[in-house]
Amino acid sequence: MNIIQIKEGRTILFVPNFKEYERKGTYVPSQAKVFYNPKMEFCRDIGVLFLREFSKIINQEIIICDPLAGVGSRGIRYANEVKGVKKSIVNDINKDAIPIIIQNIKINNLEGIVEVECKDANLLLIEYAKTKSRFNFIDLDPFGSPIPFITSAIKALKNHGVIAITATDTPALCGIYPKACLRKYGALSIKTDFCHEVGLRVLLSSLVYAAIKEDFGIEVLLSYSTDYYFRAYVQFHLGAKKADNSVSMLGYISYCKNCLWREVFSLYDKLKYTCPFCSKDTYIIGPIWCGPIIKKELVLSLIKEDLSDFNTRKRIEKLLNLLLDEYDMPIYYYLVDDIASKLKVSTPSVQIIIEKLKELGYKASRTHFNPKGIKSNAPYDIITNVIKKLGK
Repeated sequence: MNIIQIKEGRTILFVPNFKEYERKGTYVPSQAKVFYNPKMEFCRDIGVLFLREFSKIINQEIIICDPLAGVGSRGIRYANEVKGVKKSIVNDINKDAIPIIIQNIKINNLEGIVEVECKDANLLLIEYAKTKSRFNFIDLDPFGSPIPFITSAIKALKNHGVIAITATDTPALCGIYPKACLRKYGALSIKTDFCHEVGLRVLLSSLVYAAIKEDFGIEVLLSYSTDYYFRAYVQFHLGAKKADNSVSMLGYISYCKNCLWREVFSLYDKLKYTCPFCSKDTYIIGPIWCGPIIKKELVLSLIKEDLSDFNTRKRIEKLLNLLLDEYDMPIYYYLVDDIASKLKVSTPSVQIIIEKLKELGYKASRTHFNPKGIKSNAPYDIITNVIKKLGK
């Protein structure tokens, strides 16, 4: 296996040579003997940024776990770039990964902080489920769905600890494969014009159901959708009341494919099965997480952090600002192109629509989920009227 040296943030890493695993000019990380995905550097940069802030918040030494490590890029970067990391357990079941992980530990002088394991991820996590050996922070970055590892991760987590989770099975979460979504995440999903927000919120709702079985409630500190994956940083708080409160944040969406109307209902509301605008039957989506997808104070702090270490700093700034812009908006967005198409008008500028809605006294913003999307608390008929007038 041909190994090359790269640098992410402040960390030097040995990784498989990309060119050996190209298919039609594109690097396919799943084909490498040891997993490393260069396209996830943005995700790893945000992880380092988040953990720096989280370490300040809890004000104590952190013990972290990277149970699906590949070359060890996440666990090693956390140990090297975040103050206060006492120990980082880096694990991969692939024996070929271990020598590379050890090289990456040595070149960054982390022998006293990073420990290496070669076990099944669930087995490793369960071994750390004893009260005195649990983790403050666990990063689950699997190839596909994270669901098989959630329960073990929760058992291995300290009270008020955080699980960072990645889901790359977006077709299932976004409703392209609804049966797969129901099997893995316990939710009904269909393909909609706001499917990426649905996917993220379905993922978060699955965390609620996993947490309450262990008497934990969740607090979503940071979550987003980008590229081909969903990512969330979720804090777990022990207690039946915390668990009950998390359940109260779940709900459903009634959605009309014909005219694109949608409405949110709490878990205990009577659902609407008929569209109030066109009288067509609606589809029910959920359960989904209806709470905030970020903690505003945390994101404000992240924006103030020094991003000069990160190659992806401009993209990080853009994402964090969009997340703040759409904070406290309705939990779905409208795709301007789709509404304009339904109305048979030309597509107006997203920014002009937002300005017009604000002139009418409503809140409106762009969304990180889609550059053609808008969020607004304006009633659906107002939004369609604005698009119709501007699109003439």
